[in-house]
Amino acid sequence: MRLGHLLWGSLASIGLVAATCGNAKPQSIVITDYEVDKRDVHPGETLTVRIMARGGANYCIRHNGVRREEVLAGWRFHSPNHAFLPASDFPTQGPYKNPQVCHKDNGRCDQDKRQGVFALGIDTTGWAEGTYSFSAMATNRPALGRFRGDSRDFTVTVSKALSGSDPAKDKLPFQIFVNDRATSKNEGPWPIYPGVPNRLTVKADAAHLGKTGCRINLFRTQPDGRTSHESARLLPQSPEVTMHLGLFAVPAQYDYEAGALFRRGCRLRIEITDQDTNGPLAEIHLYQGVDAAHGTEVLRAGRVSRVAHYGGPRGLSVHAMDPPILLRLADGVLVDPNDVRVSYRLRARQERLRSERSLLRVPAVLRVTRVAEGTVVLEKPVEVLPAEAEEKLDVASWPEGRYCIEIVPQVKGTTDRQGPVVEYRRFALEPGGVLLSPLASWRLERDASRDELVVRDFRQAVQRWSPEQLDGRHWRYRDAEAGSVSLVCISGDWRAAPIVLRPGLRGHYAVFAETEDGACYLRIGKDDVTRGVREGPVFVRALDMTDNEVAVAPSVVPQSGIRQLRFVPVTGESVQRVVEATSHPPTPLRGVADWCDIFAPPPVHHSAGGRLAEDQFNMLLRGHAELGMRSIAWSIGRSWVEYHSQLPGTTRFPCVPLATIDEDYRHSYAGRAHMINQYRPLAGVLDGRGKYGLEIYPWLAMQRHYGAKAYGGIFASQWFKSHPEWRRWNKNASSGSGSTVCYFFEDVRKERVDILAEVAERVPDGLVIGCCRQVPMLLYHPEMVATYKRKTGVDPLRIDAHDRHQYEAWIRWRADFFTATLRELSERLRLIRARTGRPIPVIVRVPSKGLFTNMAQGLDIETWCREGLVDQIQLVPLEDCEGRGGSHEVLPYLELCRRHDVVVWGGINGNTFSNYTAIMKRALGLLEAGVHGIELYESNNFCVITPQRWIIPLLVDKQRLRRFLDTSNVEACYPVWARNAAAGFDNHSFGGRWSVYGTGANSL
Repeated sequence: MRLGHLLWGSLASIGLVAATCGNAKPQSIVITDYEVDKRDVHPGETLTVRIMARGGANYCIRHNGVRREEVLAGWRFHSPNHAFLPASDFPTQGPYKNPQVCHKDNGRCDQDKRQGVFALGIDTTGWAEGTYSFSAMATNRPALGRFRGDSRDFTVTVSKALSGSDPAKDKLPFQIFVNDRATSKNEGPWPIYPGVPNRLTVKADAAHLGKTGCRINLFRTQPDGRTSHESARLLPQSPEVTMHLGLFAVPAQYDYEAGALFRRGCRLRIEITDQDTNGPLAEIHLYQGVDAAHGTEVLRAGRVSRVAHYGGPRGLSVHAMDPPILLRLADGVLVDPNDVRVSYRLRARQERLRSERSLLRVPAVLRVTRVAEGTVVLEKPVEVLPAEAEEKLDVASWPEGRYCIEIVPQVKGTTDRQGPVVEYRRFALEPGGVLLSPLASWRLERDASRDELVVRDFRQAVQRWSPEQLDGRHWRYRDAEAGSVSLVCISGDWRAAPIVLRPGLRGHYAVFAETEDGACYLRIGKDDVTRGVREGPVFVRALDMTDNEVAVAPSVVPQSGIRQLRFVPVTGESVQRVVEATSHPPTPLRGVADWCDIFAPPPVHHSAGGRLAEDQFNMLLRGHAELGMRSIAWSIGRSWVEYHSQLPGTTRFPCVPLATIDEDYRHSYAGRAHMINQYRPLAGVLDGRGKYGLEIYPWLAMQRHYGAKAYGGIFASQWFKSHPEWRRWNKNASSGSGSTVCYFFEDVRKERVDILAEVAERVPDGLVIGCCRQVPMLLYHPEMVATYKRKTGVDPLRIDAHDRHQYEAWIRWRADFFTATLRELSERLRLIRARTGRPIPVIVRVPSKGLFTNMAQGLDIETWCREGLVDQIQLVPLEDCEGRGGSHEVLPYLELCRRHDVVVWGGINGNTFSNYTAIMKRALGLLEAGVHGIELYESNNFCVITPQRWIIPLLVDKQRLRRFLDTSNVEACYPVWARNAAAGFDNHSFGGRWSVYGTGANSL
């Protein structure tokens, strides 16, 4: 089975592979290194800012937070509150924007003539004492058009009281320098450069050394637990010593516990003892971390074993805390244990201002060690470069067991030889086993009494097994190598009649398929539904093929079709056993189906292939049921609705005629519009749920209006566009939001409750209230603020969480307006329940950032539980607070909800399957915490036939999942790195910057 597309296709679909595949946007401007030689200066001293950037940048130096009357001499004011060092490299007239502040590389002021490096001296003559905030910027300006650029912030302190510009002269007994950088009071952070030698320098105040000096012991603990030790001596006549910090080449380790994600980097302990008495003089602890503002690695002071990891922006050229050497096994080993190919590369080519800090190549040794005996079975010199390299290992004669495969750096200038390691697990495949997917442990038992059938010549197959002649208007044969003949649909018309094959087989078979040009639809068996199949070879279905048939139907991609069908004889008992295990896992699994997405056209990653037939609703139901998702939160709308409502105030998608919008949007969303308007989606799935043993919970997003002009207006309802007076206002804003509403207003609450109540009349199994698109539910609408100020005398615009008591009183009062929505719904449901005799439980999807942050975003979960307004909580790992909200640990929610008999589900996002190991470990952490079950957002993605889909039932089978992680090679093929550790977090994460502090637009 070819698996190369699994990882890269999954990553590319969610925009996480720029650093891996080199598909970053062309001509992106990125600062790769920068340096400020002095940050503490006397008045009149000159400091130098040096910037290295790629992408053809020009450069600016900006003074931040300055009023016009405060502009420094020689600087140029720029509204609203900035000033720039002026430039004269561009004409003031012409097609330019702000040419007076943009410096050319190697222009008049550039003090560094290297290409791509800009240096500028800043004279502080005449500056008042104080601290100044600046930004070093690389930009496409003065070019017109969309801004592109990057920046780094820094501060400069001007003071006559400074003992000098060298922090080393601070009167500390021992001063720590990392890579020649010292910080005040040894508090850090200090920049480090993974992949190249890093240095630790200790300078002592001679008065603390005594006659015989002291001993410095440096203890290093790597993220994976390996340790090393180095020792040196400080003498009165030589009170300075430099030691090796190492390469920081061992990958960080990640712990998945109860929904939270923790990162362990390298840890260092500096122990300073008296040479004579061995008595302690000082002990300093450092740990490897991230400078979040600049996306770089640093050392920080502190005795910290691990920190919370929140992921970060997508598509970066370098992800901080990614190991400098990326090591993994090619995924062929998941199918064939003898196919061991070691893949390695640098995380990126990183040129830095100082050449000795540039990461361009790493000489190394590829070493393989048998774990049980510790014997080395292979050593081979290699060179690690930015381009991926691969070494095929001949393992056929190796005995079963575990093997440690490592890249051992051989970098000059350091004694550190510790690098990345993966474990190859060599175990014989189960004899007679037929694997459903290399990404899961499900196996059928081969029936050796019958032969396998492989169909590669579809001209011959159609002639022998099809009752119909080929319709040449749509279908053609495509000749390929070695006698293979594919069957393709030349028209790309999904309405074309399928090609039915009746191969005359008897007994149970596992059917595998491989598509031509990426997509087709198959119906395997007369009782099956037509399903989209992507690439392959991939398992589709196992069934009794006696007197049965296979139908090949077209996708909307012209020239796509079927390349191969493989029928593997299996026992009926094993089919029954696997079907039962996968469709009824031991822990509940709930799909959250944003079902319209599956009807996008290829190559959209949600797409099943573009078929717009009514049978695709049954495909969605069956696709969920066979993976163990026995309940589905079924989308009924956001600003618009996706069902046929009788309410006069609703707008069914699209909110404007498709003919009025841009062609790209029309192409992307025509399928959605067709399925919503030509059929009755909600009625259809409610009618069909019994056949598949499913529960259907209509799910309504409570805060997702996009904006009147976004996407041509197709996503903003007429109700939303008609009521700008009810928009959400950010803190100290001058106008309302263009895409959100404020639940302070009764009419806003009623609009949503009316929809939910109407749907409740249609006898669903419950209702899902979606509070993850898009919190906050209310902020600082002027009417609401004025009401609170009249009531309490407190101005909410002037407080934040620094005054915990007043702030908590404000956010609790404010959140009660959204709670009123649930109270109003509860009252409406009371009457509907009495009339229909159905319980109609209420489930709310909420971010898992912590109860206090939830309340600050308008969600008072404690009150909901106490008043009995909710029956279940589905926790969503939506990280929109840059880590300031909480660790996403589910335990506080479990503790609260157990007291009130409320069920808690953990959450995994199906759009962010960027690393299968991380997904599995996240699921295991949730199960071990004791959640009732797991919800899977965008569960519709897994109704498409791919190898990934068989991961889903494994995620809620704790014992099987733990065993698979321990015995398979999935972790060696998909190691967890910083770029993908947060796989499974909500796909809207890492963009928001909400905080309970401050008075700006991002303040809650």
